[in-house]
Amino acid sequence: MQKRLTIVGTMRVNRKEIPREMLPDRQRPVYSSEFGFADEGVSLVSYVPKRNKAVVLLSAQHRDAKVASDDKAKPEIIHYYNATKSGVDVLDKLIRTYSCKRPSRRWTVCLFWNVLDIAAYNALVLWITQHPSWNSAKSHVRRLFLRELGTELVSNHASRRLHQQPHGKRRRIQDSGHRAGFIIPQPQRPDSSENSPVRRRCRDCPRSKESKTPRRCDVCKRNVCKEHSSTLTTCASCANPTDAVCDTV
Repeated sequence: MQKRLTIVGTMRVNRKEIPREMLPDRQRPVYSSEFGFADEGVSLVSYVPKRNKAVVLLSAQHRDAKVASDDKAKPEIIHYYNATKSGVDVLDKLIRTYSCKRPSRRWTVCLFWNVLDIAAYNALVLWITQHPSWNSAKSHVRRLFLRELGTELVSNHASRRLHQQPHGKRRRIQDSGHRAGFIIPQPQRPDSSENSPVRRRCRDCPRSKESKTPRRCDVCKRNVCKEHSSTLTTCASCANPTDAVCDTV
């Protein structure tokens, strides 16, 4: 209220804060309303659309018990809610059509899944805004977009796992990608001639030291230890060619 923001929405009848007089009751007449007002400027209304049923709404915008003059005598809070709820209801319907939610008792996980669903739909809106002609002739544009979005999000991660896992799991990862309709890019193997894992004696260390290392100079392709390399991949001789001449192999 200090930021001049109000809220209008429905409440579940099993909430303990709702007074007993506003709960569903067979004795309440159809199309009747019960109002409640708080000192903080919040209004509560309970409307009976049919027997033994009640619709409870909370409003921080309305301050009176005004109802319509028609036969159903709906309160003004309900009319305002029906006129402004379309955006939220349409979004909820679209999210339920393609959702990543699963049964869970952890409310934080459910909240995270809801954020993912909303973010995926917002991404579709932004994409269609920038590319209006993208699959415009097809009726399942959102399904195609979510499929490509999921592929882009998982392909790089699957490619990294493909290089780290043993051979049996690699085959299963590739098969899952084929079943999903996309090809997981194969990780590029390092060239054995450029990055040899063989440990050899450093070219600059004395033979008596027998300092072996898998490092190789990028210029001369000879093994060199960390002590005699000016950088991570260049030996001291190649880094300073004026001081010494390096024989290439």
